[in-house]
Amino acid sequence: MQDTAISPEQIKAFLQKYAEDAKNLAVMRERLSALEVKSGSARTSSLSATPKSPGNPVDILGRQVAALDTLRDAVAAAEAQVFRRRQRTETIIDILRTQRVAKWPEKCNLLSLKYIDCMGWSDVTEILFGDNPRYWDATDTFTRKTFALHRQALQELSELATADMLDDYEITESGR
Repeated sequence: MQDTAISPEQIKAFLQKYAEDAKNLAVMRERLSALEVKSGSARTSSLSATPKSPGNPVDILGRQVAALDTLRDAVAAAEAQVFRRRQRTETIIDILRTQRVAKWPEKCNLLSLKYIDCMGWSDVTEILFGDNPRYWDATDTFTRKTFALHRQALQELSELATADMLDDYEITESGR
């Protein structure tokens, strides 16, 4: 077990990694879908009645099937990685709940909305404070309140989390 101190910036970078991985997975799924559509309409030289060019025949369909298989394997690996990272991210956020820090429900909700649901700050602020009658007259005030709550949550997580909880995230000097 490591005794390395963790900074709020390192906690934030760890939490942001889930969103990056999830976005990457979404792009990979889109690529896979597009490639599946493209391969469904692939022409093959052996099935068409067009004259053949001299030289080695090109198996377009075979290349597309191979590319599909490779991409499917990559998507499966990325899904497993995103699943593990989400579990780790939820575990890190849950530290605030188990330690019962001040305002832990708001902090847990804020971090979940921002880093697990990948919402923007305005959406997070509206969900957290939109039911307050003064919200629409003072959105800037509530946005600052959201940022302050976020800062506090990251600071508390950096004090409560241990480096071994982040073992798949390299703790670097530049992150401090």
